[in-house]
Amino acid sequence: MTPRAMIWIFVSITVLMMGLMFIKPSYKSQVVFDKILAEHDIKSGTVKLITFGLGGSAKGSNVIASKYGFKEYNMGCIVSYTPGEKEYMELVTLYLNKRNGLNWREQYYKELDSLRNIEIGN
Repeated sequence: MTPRAMIWIFVSITVLMMGLMFIKPSYKSQVVFDKILAEHDIKSGTVKLITFGLGGSAKGSNVIASKYGFKEYNMGCIVSYTPGEKEYMELVTLYLNKRNGLNWREQYYKELDSLRNIEIGN
C-alpha cells in the first residue's frame, strides 16, 4: 500500500470518527410512548411530561415537577408528536388535570418562573 493511500484511509477514518462523536441518539428512539406506557406510568407514579426545546430546566425544577406528579422528558428541538406520543400525552394530561386541578399548568409555570428569577437574581 502506498503512503498516499494510507494517508487517505487515516483521514477518512478520522473524519468518520469525528462525525460520529457529534451524532447524538434521538430521545425518541429511547422510549416508545403509547397508551400502554401511559397506563403503566400513571399506576407506578413515573409520569413523564413530554417537552421540547434547547434549554435545560432551572435548578430545582425537578422538585417542582415532582410536586405536580411528573418528570419532564425533553425531546429536543423538533416539535412533533408521533401518534403514540399524542396518545400518551392525552392520557397523562387527563391524569394530571384530575390530580392537580385544571389550572395546574399555569401554577407550575409560575413556580418555574419564580425559580428562574431567583437563579438570575431578579
